[in-house]
Amino acid sequence: MKVIRDKRLYRAQCKTFEDYCQERFGITRVHADRRISFAGLIENLKPMGFKNLPARERQARPLTALPTPELQAEAWSNAQSAAGKDQPSAKEVDALGYTSFEDYCQERFGITRRHVDRAISFVSLIEDLVPRGTKPIPATEYQARHVDRAISFVSLIENLKPIGFKNLPATERQARPLIAKITCSKSAAYST
Repeated sequence: MKVIRDKRLYRAQCKTFEDYCQERFGITRVHADRRISFAGLIENLKPMGFKNLPARERQARPLTALPTPELQAEAWSNAQSAAGKDQPSAKEVDALGYTSFEDYCQERFGITRRHVDRAISFVSLIEDLVPRGTKPIPATEYQARHVDRAISFVSLIENLKPIGFKNLPATERQARPLIAKITCSKSAAYST
């Protein structure tokens, strides 16, 4: 169902994914999205070596809010330990308080999601730069943020030059509003 939704294959039969879900399966889009998230969670947890994976979508719903398989696995393991059984109920999983990634970041690390997102971006940048042999490697998240901005700026200019745009931004700071607009429009396109 995820492929059908993401690649918009439902358009062959229906105008919207919501109509497709209703006609094909007799369920709402919200329910279909929840099933897709649950299937993704199970795929993330399978390689982690769990003997007992979540059995029901509702039971694991709070875990799907967590962005990485490692965080999902840790939260599932914590729920099993706290409940003292292999299949904790939805209420017991909910009791962890991980109804959102923000809650998890605050409880687990004592920091905001923004700080965790920055740390994840920093690690990703380092993982990209090390195999390339790039030197010097940014030593802090703050330094890496500037490298990310520079990469975004160069990428923007490289994409706009062949189109023939005149008066391109001369500095990364001038390009920030344009980069933000492009990022927001891409996010909106992916979320629909």
